[in-house]
Amino acid sequence: MLTLWMCFLLCWPALVLGNELKLVHAIFSHKLYAPVQLNNSPKNAADNLPRKLNYRFFLEQTDDMNNEAKMDLYNFGVFLRDKYDGFLGEIYYPEIMRMRTSEYVLSMISGQLVDAGLWPPAPAQKWDSALNWQPVVTDYVPAERDTLLLGTLCPSFKHEHKLALKNVSSTKTMLGYYEIFNFLSEQSKFIIDDPSGVELLYSSFETLNSYKLPLPDWGTKLFTNGSMESITLSSYELLSYSTLQKQLNGGTLLKQIIKDTLADKINDSKRKLKISLYSGEERNLIGVLQSMDLWKPHILNPVESLIFEIYQKSPGEQYTVKLNYYDGDAKNIQDLTLPGCGKFCPIDEFEKYLHDIIPKVHEKKLCELNSIPHTGSGVSLKDSFNYYLLPIIIIQYVFLHL
Repeated sequence: MLTLWMCFLLCWPALVLGNELKLVHAIFSHKLYAPVQLNNSPKNAADNLPRKLNYRFFLEQTDDMNNEAKMDLYNFGVFLRDKYDGFLGEIYYPEIMRMRTSEYVLSMISGQLVDAGLWPPAPAQKWDSALNWQPVVTDYVPAERDTLLLGTLCPSFKHEHKLALKNVSSTKTMLGYYEIFNFLSEQSKFIIDDPSGVELLYSSFETLNSYKLPLPDWGTKLFTNGSMESITLSSYELLSYSTLQKQLNGGTLLKQIIKDTLADKINDSKRKLKISLYSGEERNLIGVLQSMDLWKPHILNPVESLIFEIYQKSPGEQYTVKLNYYDGDAKNIQDLTLPGCGKFCPIDEFEKYLHDIIPKVHEKKLCELNSIPHTGSGVSLKDSFNYYLLPIIIIQYVFLHL
């Protein structure tokens, strides 16, 4: 009898310490790959670099990744299948899963690879004996309306990022980078004058490296000795410098997760949704972790994921949130906890902790340049005055003295 009980606990993942699993959300990321040229014998290794260093250009123009990265994403799907097999069941129904991607190719490819590992066809759904695959529904919205996965493209986010750069431009850390900025600008012929430029060049080198293509001689040392990596990590920090940045890159996803979790509790007997997956890239996952005060600076692996398991101890009780982190190694899943909240964090405490970074207005309005709040930002009061109030005062003065 004891053996049967132990087997039940180990083999049925929908029960953990007496808690019933109700819902799973997972935000996973592929790396930010660059649109490099795949020439194995270029006259100059720099000829394989992308035409320009621009984040949106990278998203729009990169249309493939190396085979090892594809297998890593597929294996993440296999991991989800192994972990939640008893909870999900073997038969795929569109109603029980939602896969949200952006409109960009790598996000879509990543979603399809994860789906392939997660939903191998059950015998009843096998449609080709030689093909262990079945089509799975994914969803996206056009980039100009996608504040869930592409909040960093918003005009208001870009404005806040510029203010963040201005605020840190004279810090000791930033001043120490200018020599590298100048060197890379001179050698690469790109204009590199802030950490994001180094981040994108570092991504370009990583992409070339993943295809086993040569790096430019002038960049090899800075790529391998940690200099570019250090500046890239600084660039990540500037993505969450202000509250508005956190709301647009992390807060919108967390808002959606909380909304779906509460909806599941209200409609417990009616909802069929069991798992929601969000196919993003590095900045998405980093932004969520930073917004939750869980970010540990590092260069991400080809696939990493933050998994939200939603539990309920008994009918009528509130839901709790358990956080797991997947770093590419299925044998090394990390439990994460919000500061001040337990392993099973009550959903109301979870929502309360994230209150400041959950958008209070519609995301479309938050994305607009004129929506920038005057408080809660990482910018100084002096900068806020100069950018927002001073022009108004000047206009009023001129008008009154006409």
